[in-house]
Amino acid sequence: MLAKLLGVAGLLLVSTSVTARCQNALTGDWLVEDKSIRVRVISCPPALWGYVAAEKTPGRDMSNPDPAMRGRPMLGVPLLINLQETEKGLWAGKIYDPKGTAVTAGGKQYDVTARLTAKGQLEVRGCMGKIFCGGQDWTRITDPATPPVPSPTPIFSGPSATTPAKLTKPGAQSAQDPACSLIAAMVPKS
Repeated sequence: MLAKLLGVAGLLLVSTSVTARCQNALTGDWLVEDKSIRVRVISCPPALWGYVAAEKTPGRDMSNPDPAMRGRPMLGVPLLINLQETEKGLWAGKIYDPKGTAVTAGGKQYDVTARLTAKGQLEVRGCMGKIFCGGQDWTRITDPATPPVPSPTPIFSGPSATTPAKLTKPGAQSAQDPACSLIAAMVPKS
């Protein structure tokens, strides 16, 4: 009986450890394809979230469906929302598209998946329904001086927000990011 109990405890520990490693492989700062925005992916167990950590040109969330949030600065706005690991290395949740495209309106949320590619990029794929899908491959930022560079003034209070270099080390274990307690409240109500 004790051997079975220890075996189950060991499996749970290994499972939790594997999930944490996969989760931490995606955390850090990522540069979107057009290099205009730095997205910081943080671990808020059991989910991953990604928010605008820096912008080449400061923008405003003008298409937000929530009148109380419409017009707010884009800095700190969650883009990757509540990503959950659905299978090993594949995360699914929502993505907030503040601007829209030629075929989609801005201020909407879409289904999204994210995974680390063999080249070390973050593959982000979103779909409207199951019909219109698209995405980008984001590049990990390893040099804190890569533009756009975050302001020294933290978006969220706490040690992780003031030391972005810590977030760029893939696989690094750290305490929960201070943004975790605030980020869900910043998601637009659709």
